Amino acid sequence: MPLTLSAFAVTLATHVCTAPGCPDAAPWPAPMRTVEAAGTLVSPHQPQARIVVPGSAVYAGGRRWALYDAVDAEMHLFVEAGEDRVVDRLYWIQFEAYLPTLPEAGYDFHLSDLEQRALGDASFFVRARFGEGASDVPQAGSDNAMMRAVLEEAGYTLPAETINATMKHILDADNPREELMIIYIEDLAPTGASMADIINAGLDSALWEGLSQGVLDRAEARVVVE
Repeated sequence: MPLTLSAFAVTLATHVCTAPGCPDAAPWPAPMRTVEAAGTLVSPHQPQARIVVPGSAVYAGGRRWALYDAVDAEMHLFVEAGEDRVVDRLYWIQFEAYLPTLPEAGYDFHLSDLEQRALGDASFFVRARFGEGASDVPQAGSDNAMMRAVLEEAGYTLPAETINATMKHILDADNPREELMIIYIEDLAPTGASMADIINAGLDSALWEGLSQGVLDRAEARVVVE
């Protein structure tokens, strides 16, 4: 299925997140994308696509809200976890479009020198990061706070430390007001490294080079955009 931009759609149903720690939000239209089958999210527009993650990943929920009162954001989460419900792998899929109230705003990833990789039919700007997990306190009102609230509602928690691949696809480089963001998050512990190890070695070290390329490779292998 080609990645094309179609007309902006609005639904009438509303959903408000009420979990502890959930960002304050006014009623907002319900998510427009749907889970078609295990590991498959269908988007009718922005872009028109099917996003496929491993069928072993469980759908943890979705939200649509006005991120910072600036962006129409729609989030969907898929999780791989054990019986302890601590996340082994998280697939965070988010669609964003600047609201008409900010006509001059746009995303600038298309101007960057970040590495690009293909996830199926689409090219993404990619970047590897590491960070804290369950103990981290996200900025109030951020999409990170919303992600954690959705996970909490579904009964999942993040591991103590994580590594991730952040991947962003700009729909129209000439009018970069809409993007598809996919963040693939893993437990850092199975790599045998810790945040302290990475910090001590430095981001120009062979350790981080191997870890960062590894998580980007796994993200590319596990996520397909059709």
